[in-house]
Amino acid sequence: LTVRAVGTAADGRSVVTGAVDAGRLGRSVDFGGGARPLAAFEDRLYVLAVDGTGSYVFDHLAGSGQTSPNAAAISASGAVFVGGDFSGTASFGGASHTAGARDGFIFALSDAGAFDWDRVFGGSTEMFGGAYDSVNGMEYDDVAGRLLVGGSFEGTIDVGRAPRMNDSGHPDGFVAQYTGRSLVSEDYFHSAAGAVRVSDVSWGPLGTWAVTGSFAAPLTIGGERIVSRGGTDGFVYRPGL
Repeated sequence: LTVRAVGTAADGRSVVTGAVDAGRLGRSVDFGGGARPLAAFEDRLYVLAVDGTGSYVFDHLAGSGQTSPNAAAISASGAVFVGGDFSGTASFGGASHTAGARDGFIFALSDAGAFDWDRVFGGSTEMFGGAYDSVNGMEYDDVAGRLLVGGSFEGTIDVGRAPRMNDSGHPDGFVAQYTGRSLVSEDYFHSAAGAVRVSDVSWGPLGTWAVTGSFAAPLTIGGERIVSRGGTDGFVYRPGL
């Protein structure tokens, strides 16, 4: 069993996500709500929610051995959000999805652990054989009721409004905001000459947000051109600064 991401709410509620590997003989896993049997070679994504005292609230199993959870968030009301990437076919609690090469995903659970909604980033075809879309960071703003999501993509991505094409041959970064499953806004980070990878996002005061990541070629953010000082450099950007 591995832990990949954790999210916390202001009242101390927390959500943990990772992967559990059943191994050759199969086994069961118990997060506090009772044993969950796993068949031999069955690898699953798990979600564990606890309250402010660390007591068990619910757990949820989803995905497959080709599913990687990279980010998690929880609201003050206890709603849970998980993001990452997957290949092959996976279900996060609703209908099954089939990735093009490796696609990004978000899914939401209610405060009782019931599946609410999901969204998959990517498509059945990509421009590049190894095209890779991934959600790498997320945080929930209880004041605005919005989920902030960040990640990277190659080829085509549709975060909820219209397909966005990246034909540079390198990853681009994206940040998207959602109310429920509805897209509120989207921002993209592109360099024609090198990779841009978004690694995490965070809410600030009064609805502001920040994003961090890496780049390897000249990149324009917020009207300012920044240049790598050699190899791959990191960046932090907050609109309005």
